[in-house]
Amino acid sequence: NYFLNFLKLKKHEKVWAEIINTDTAELKRRLEQDPNLTLIDVRNPNEINQFGGTIDAAQNVILPRGWLEFRIGEILHSYDQPVVLYCGINQRSPLAAKTLMDMSYSNVGNYANGFFMA
Repeated sequence: NYFLNFLKLKKHEKVWAEIINTDTAELKRRLEQDPNLTLIDVRNPNEINQFGGTIDAAQNVILPRGWLEFRIGEILHSYDQPVVLYCGINQRSPLAAKTLMDMSYSNVGNYANGFFMA
């Protein structure tokens, strides 16, 4: 069990080194200045309802992590459309951001604070 947790931590460290993280001030600035920015909450709807809402922004979309690869084309209309992903505590959103980068999306960011730190 310890070894598996260690491997997971190492994988997260590698992902965190490869993604672009955004803090609260930067996210607020980008949301105000860029109407094309899409903000994606990768938590599932039950989790959002049980533990709290979403970031209040017109550009906010809920797309659970398990559906990201299947439905991202319905939300982002080009591979260079700006997007920032977030979750509750910054565990799934870095992996989601890396997934989009691996799928050739080029303007991807991660909200490093997560919803509960906003």
